[in-house]
Amino acid sequence: MVETNLLPSDLKERILMWSLMMYYVESMKDYIKVVTANRNIIPKQTISSIEDDLPSRQFVRIHPLLL
Repeated sequence: MVETNLLPSDLKERILMWSLMMYYVESMKDYIKVVTANRNIIPKQTISSIEDDLPSRQFVRIHPLLL
């Protein structure tokens, strides 16, 4: 399942909620792909902005395109 129609105000709350289920985050220019166990979420957000929102103990930037 892929979700692409998330509102910016809703996005941060959902991403924090899903952070425990995330496998990785991939940059796709002006979008990111958040890969979880059950779905892929593709919001219009940069990888730098989501990196600031995620817990630093759980997510490390391993490549310019991957968290």
